[in-house]
Amino acid sequence: MTRTSLAARTALASAALALLMPLAASAQNVAIVNGKAVPKARVDQLLQQAQRAGQQVIAATADYKAQMELARQSILIRELFEDYKKKNVVGDAEAKAEYDKFKAQNTGTEYRARHILVEGEEDAKALIAQIKGGAKFEDLAKAKSKDPGSGENGGDLDFAKPESYVPEFGAAMTKL
Repeated sequence: MTRTSLAARTALASAALALLMPLAASAQNVAIVNGKAVPKARVDQLLQQAQRAGQQVIAATADYKAQMELARQSILIRELFEDYKKKNVVGDAEAKAEYDKFKAQNTGTEYRARHILVEGEEDAKALIAQIKGGAKFEDLAKAKSKDPGSGENGGDLDFAKPESYVPEFGAAMTKL
């Protein structure tokens, strides 16, 4: 077992046991897991193991501290989100209005386009010949495109509406 996975398991066990500690003092069976009761004695045993782990050197490692900080941040974010949801209740009418607004703004067909931007028609014809000869479009786009953004992605422009591009390109795209 690596130190990171041991630290992660220890952090998770510590967090789980911290949540169970108040229950352990007041009940014989403190939880039911997969249909089986977890007795107080087992929780006490796990608490002791967690305390021993915390006293050992592992509690001082950077991995352990990082995992504990991530657990703390995760709990904080979840609690802040729950608090926000309680204070900002969204009704069905509001949700539908937002949906309708989004839907109205996002009408029209989107196309997924790829291209290789070159200087002139001769360069384009040479690339077409290479593609017809078996060369991969993506490889040629990475090597030859003058558009660094799409060139790095194999010529992929992702999904967009024709109006997102220069008129000539948008019009040509819809005719393919």
